[in-house]
Amino acid sequence: MFTSGTSAPDASPEREMLRLTSGHLTAQALRVFASLGLPDILREGPKSAADLALATKSDATTLFRTLRFLATIDIVKRDENGEFSLTRLGRTLCKRPNPVIHDNTLLACSALHWTAIGNLLHAVKTGENAFRAIHGKAYFESLGENPEEAGIFNAAMNSASQIGIGAILAAYDFSAFRSVVDVAGGEGALLRGILARHKHVRGILFDATDAIEQQVPDEMVADRLTTIRGDFFSCVPPGADAYLLRRILHNWNDQEAITILRQCRGAMPRSSKLLIIELAAPQPGDSGFDWAFLDMLMMLINGGRERSLHEFEQILEAAGFSCPRVILTRSPYWILESAPA
Repeated sequence: MFTSGTSAPDASPEREMLRLTSGHLTAQALRVFASLGLPDILREGPKSAADLALATKSDATTLFRTLRFLATIDIVKRDENGEFSLTRLGRTLCKRPNPVIHDNTLLACSALHWTAIGNLLHAVKTGENAFRAIHGKAYFESLGENPEEAGIFNAAMNSASQIGIGAILAAYDFSAFRSVVDVAGGEGALLRGILARHKHVRGILFDATDAIEQQVPDEMVADRLTTIRGDFFSCVPPGADAYLLRRILHNWNDQEAITILRQCRGAMPRSSKLLIIELAAPQPGDSGFDWAFLDMLMMLINGGRERSLHEFEQILEAAGFSCPRVILTRSPYWILESAPA
């Protein structure tokens, strides 16, 4: 009745459907693989399940059966000696040299995400936020009470923040500004890139998380980078030439997003620019899977959404901004440039 993890070209629709409905098990097996650090151990060469169990303080039999399953979906392969090695696909889960897939796999399969995703039916039937319906509080509030989950979230956001920086810096001329505020910028990867490229620019990294107080000094930009802790629903540092909102608004519903935008609008001189950087809406010929997947995730976790250009125009107008100029980049992201109306 069941089907293998990899689809044969002539797989029947029934077998393909069963493969899709086994996705929850696949995701958790990948979580175990990444959580135990197995990808980085296997980078050193083939290992038996017994050796891997010893290295990770795990049960050898259960780990073997999990690895055997992962071999069916091309994460590892098992040789004639019974040892496991990494495949090209499995290598993407290594923490070195780039942890983005590893960290975001752990986030996608984390306990808080898992419970919200499992409550999709309730969300569809009622329109309620799936996470809040289960936990009785917002996602970010729960993170504040759960250091382990917050650590998983912050690691995923920080590693993902490196994606597209080069393309964004190449697509937009930041040299026209003398001061830039990175609103909810986390570790400030994009802001640091701007300051490193444009020596006359000063930056303010503004965020509510503990990460703002744990910044590693960067000698190249330290004398031009200020960190301020605060809540963007209450205030935003005033008077800068440009305000960055990179992958922020998608976390929030329309009314919350408008509130954030109004705080930015109130802080901005008439000559300032607002730069919204978000996942670009699907273009003709694009299946739109990544965009639609993240839209579902935002809906379930924090009640947010990915937005089309028209939807961005609506919330910008409501917050007192002009119709945005769209700048496409050689990355998954677009830049929407707006100004006080």
